[in-house]
Amino acid sequence: MEFYIFTIVVTHECQIYKIVMKPYFSIVIPLYNKERHIKTTINSVLAQKFIDFELIVVDDGSTDHSAELVKSIDDSRLQLYTIDNQGVSHARNFGIDKANSEFICFLDADDIWHSHHLENIKHMVDLFPKSGMYCTAYDKKINGTHYKCHYHSISEPDFLDILEDYFKASYVDSIANSSGIMIPKMIFKALGGFNEQLDSGEDTDVWIRIALDYDICFYNNISVTINHDSDNRISEKHILNRKVMDLDKFEIFTKDHTSLKKYLDINRFSLGMQCKLTGELELAKNYLDKINLQNINSKQKFLKRSPRLILILSKQIQNILRKLNINLSSFR
Repeated sequence: MEFYIFTIVVTHECQIYKIVMKPYFSIVIPLYNKERHIKTTINSVLAQKFIDFELIVVDDGSTDHSAELVKSIDDSRLQLYTIDNQGVSHARNFGIDKANSEFICFLDADDIWHSHHLENIKHMVDLFPKSGMYCTAYDKKINGTHYKCHYHSISEPDFLDILEDYFKASYVDSIANSSGIMIPKMIFKALGGFNEQLDSGEDTDVWIRIALDYDICFYNNISVTINHDSDNRISEKHILNRKVMDLDKFEIFTKDHTSLKKYLDINRFSLGMQCKLTGELELAKNYLDKINLQNINSKQKFLKRSPRLILILSKQIQNILRKLNINLSSFR
């Protein structure tokens, strides 16, 4: 049995009434030049065990054959919108505006959902209906190998509950990921959606704003695969060519959320390392000088004070080890 949006027309004494049946979930996929992955991504949605959804693909001005591939998929739940290229934040906000459901799920155009993903989120909503964000566990595909994520302070393999501290739980891998979350539409209305002035860190900006004011529900059951083997990943671009989120604006909240300061410093470390790798040394210094050394581990302290050449060599060694299915990280 399948569920779709449809309209029932009822007539009574020459009056016409329309009853619109809403899907339980609206799924938004922002799409830009992902012709190698988009059909696999969409098929992972269409293969869900929980089928009461609509799928909204927002083609953000792709210059390859991505849109044509979407059009070739025959499923009445699928809607394709093509807009001028204005960035992922605008594409997501556009999809949210088109959504008919009050529950909005997101999926990047090169990632994969396991067949139980929506089923898991539905279960989470049933248990904790007042949460501001619902997050599911995910793994990362790197060089063809899947690596399980590590969530700080969460040891139970099947943890399913409201997080005591979102920021602390995200010290290693982030609890929230843009392909593994569901956020009620009313929360987006309250926040004003994704910041369209940003093209990097716009998702982290939303996660922080939600975590400051709402409960976060997390299910430590892997239902998403993040594809780090994909092309066109924005993290590969020079930060000077990106509009990056302002971490400093959240400092005023660290008095009431003590774990937030460490969370911000860990993100500063990540951005600083990206800057070093791309040779943006002044910008790297700007991020790294603001870090409280008590908030980073010994490996991160070593990399922080190391010259760029050492960082490049460390990255090369990490890539070699990953080909041997060994995933070393400075975050643990």
